[in-house]
Amino acid sequence: MPASLRQSRGWTADTVLIVLETESGAELISRDDLLKRVRKSLENSGDLVGELLAERRAEAARDNAE
Repeated sequence: MPASLRQSRGWTADTVLIVLETESGAELISRDDLLKRVRKSLENSGDLVGELLAERRAEAARDNAE
């Protein structure tokens, strides 16, 4: 990998890189950048734990009604 690319991305010798397979090909990304991307996508997904709990409670209510 060219030094200029590593330097422009701020990647050092200890940077963990990940290859993501996408519809348009492969993408090379640092683990830290991937974590930021995942966290950002989860910010917009609402209250996942609350939704899961609501689903479980609804299932339990249906089971108890039977």
